[in-house]
Amino acid sequence: MARPKAKEQGFGSLFEEDYLVRTLGRIAHDPEVALTELVANAWDAGASLVDLTIPAVAKGVLVVKDDGHGMTAQQFRERWMTLGYDRVRHQGQVVEFPSERKDWRRKAYGRNGVGRHGLLCFSDLYAVETWRDGKGAGFEIGTHSRVNPFKIEKESSFLRAGHGTALSVVVDRHLPDPDKVREILSARFLHDPQFVVRVNGQSVSLAEQTGLVERGLLDVPGSPGAEAFVVDSTRTAKSTLYQGVAFWLNGRLVGTPGWIVGNEMVLDGRSRFAKRYAVVIKVADEWLGEVEADWARFKGGPRTEALFSSVRAYTQEVFRRLSAAMVEESSEDALVRNREQFRQLPPLSRIEVASFTEELVRSSPAILPDVLSSAVQALINLEKSRGGAALLEKLTRLNETDIEGLDRLLG
Repeated sequence: MARPKAKEQGFGSLFEEDYLVRTLGRIAHDPEVALTELVANAWDAGASLVDLTIPAVAKGVLVVKDDGHGMTAQQFRERWMTLGYDRVRHQGQVVEFPSERKDWRRKAYGRNGVGRHGLLCFSDLYAVETWRDGKGAGFEIGTHSRVNPFKIEKESSFLRAGHGTALSVVVDRHLPDPDKVREILSARFLHDPQFVVRVNGQSVSLAEQTGLVERGLLDVPGSPGAEAFVVDSTRTAKSTLYQGVAFWLNGRLVGTPGWIVGNEMVLDGRSRFAKRYAVVIKVADEWLGEVEADWARFKGGPRTEALFSSVRAYTQEVFRRLSAAMVEESSEDALVRNREQFRQLPPLSRIEVASFTEELVRSSPAILPDVLSSAVQALINLEKSRGGAALLEKLTRLNETDIEGLDRLLG
């Protein structure tokens, strides 16, 4: 008699049909997060344009299409169908671009291979078409399998010129708001003018950003000036892909955004302000001769240093002006971090600690949250010790009758 297979005996691992969805966290329930992850995948694929088509009603088809490098059928199976695919390990941190963009530079966003399943936010079944080198492959991905967390339900091949990837899904749940998605995505990826995201055919320019705080002109002695844009990413998104100062020239990003301008640090990137704001500097085409051939940085020299000096001065002035509005927010955050000990203080001590915290943030707006929290904790401990010392001093001055009366009162 034939021996039963292992899976029939129950020795093999099985998965609930919604296993993958339950492990995706917010990606599976928040449409804005899901679509942000999918657009980030297009960024990692070397795309210059991502088109999102969001239906007006449920049961319509949602599409995310990019012009990135695309994948062969074999690459799709290795990358897309591997649970927890480690992108950095297999492809490195630098983005691969199509041949016509071989001189572009970009740092990869993805790490753990989770974001590619963002369409599961909308349905348990979605489709992928990907093509490169004149050949394309189509797949339908489903989660209704107890043997695998997700699997290829159908597969096809076709011929198509160019390169890219298109994802599609029938929206059964979590229908996104196109206007909200447009604002969030434009804020997340605003730092690179070579990466355009359109939602239902419309994109948001830098000047139209909802989070645009101010726009100003910078004077650079002896050279063409520059235009500065300060964007508060919290108004439209939790964070941008990069924080810091980004230089735009001729519709292209120069170097990598950051808070080091030239050889000097403008702000500590760990500060609350640095994590919240981004500064985009648009310089005129006359600066093309000052950029290295690989666009990794500006060339050294007096003109470049004059530009950097102007940008640093402007950024620090903006920081001084805007940080005043963050005093209350930073103070509250430090007190919340120490809320249990803070509650144990007498009312007058609480007022002293709160006043100290606010004054410290006002005098040192660039103070790091962890440092501020430690300072608050130290003051709370000091207030506690002061209260105890005062009580002991009073007890030493009590006579025998007072001590007996205090004992009865406490009893």
